[in-house]
Amino acid sequence: MITLFELPERLRSKIALAWNTGCWLWTGCLTRKGYGSLSGGRKGKTALAHRFVFQLANGPFTGSLDHACDNKRCVNPEHLRVMSSGDNTRRHYAKQTHCANGHPLSGKNLYFENRLRKCKICHALYVRRWRAKKR
Repeated sequence: MITLFELPERLRSKIALAWNTGCWLWTGCLTRKGYGSLSGGRKGKTALAHRFVFQLANGPFTGSLDHACDNKRCVNPEHLRVMSSGDNTRRHYAKQTHCANGHPLSGKNLYFENRLRKCKICHALYVRRWRAKKR
């Protein structure tokens, strides 16, 4: 496993240690979703920092990376694990207690679609708007 001090200075300068969790927090640019981002990747494109550091430490991989620490800014390769994107999505949604609009994802307000937990209130509002457009 790679240590923080074995990383190139360009990366190391954008990482702060969180001693209480062991996370390597990305202090550079962030994506809209809160993941670390760095420019100058392959062919001049931007890359996700956690994927870049994981590849430096472990080599190429296929699939999705899951943050075991649940911190999107963490780039510590020991906190990242490879899994299928479907499993990663299901794990993320299983932790949610409320939908994006603040409705509880439990009891009578909960239904499943494609093995994902969904909000009945939001779905009913979506269907109502969709039907109004069709008229």
